[in-house]
Amino acid sequence: MAGFRDAAIVVLSEAGKALHVDEITKRAIAGGHVKTKAKDPSKNMWVAINKDIKESTEESKFVKADGLYKLRSLDSKTTHRGDQSPDPEETEMTDHGSSSQNMQKDDMHKQKLAAAGEHRVLSELLLCGYDANKPTIDDGVDVWATKDGRQFYIQVKTATGKSNKYISTIRKKSFSKKRNLQMYYVFVLRDDNTLDFVVLSSRELRKMVGTKKEHTTNYTVYLSKKGDKVFLNKHDVTQYKNDWNL
Repeated sequence: MAGFRDAAIVVLSEAGKALHVDEITKRAIAGGHVKTKAKDPSKNMWVAINKDIKESTEESKFVKADGLYKLRSLDSKTTHRGDQSPDPEETEMTDHGSSSQNMQKDDMHKQKLAAAGEHRVLSELLLCGYDANKPTIDDGVDVWATKDGRQFYIQVKTATGKSNKYISTIRKKSFSKKRNLQMYYVFVLRDDNTLDFVVLSSRELRKMVGTKKEHTTNYTVYLSKKGDKVFLNKHDVTQYKNDWNL
């Protein structure tokens, strides 16, 4: 499905707005962005986009809202179907039988959670003396920061705890970026009454996650709290808790 996914990115980038999956497919084929002999190419496109959303979560290039799809980098937060009529088959093409309405609510919750975490990290950096801002275009970096002539690229992972345990995912591709020496990962650990940050460089995180797994697109990061200590994949990362000295 990689061809459909990449084609969707091109189409949505050119459109600059949210589109229905049928329209994305139509433009992708007409523009020569994808070649297919599938009987139902729209379904193939739908599967490719939603697979990316499900597996990549907040790092996905796509956002779904009101039955339409747009690129996460678009500034617009609200999309409308316009003169397109609702597709009665939209609710039938669901993953493992879940309704599209539930998927939309889940997507919206994840988007809000991710945005909240990014703004909290931005706030902490500013209070710690960094010049920090959010990039206009989302290319895998959530926050840029500079201090004392040094520049840092930050990716934010926000998770709500259950029994002091947190789970996040990182796309394998994010470890292969050329700028990963200046890349930092901030894990925002949310509870009902507390909020902690675990700040790790890409190099430090690489050692703890174990990047030798070849047959995977995402790495799963398990964090847990035990008293005042914090662990990541059984590694004690307490020294990195709320430490903004990048």
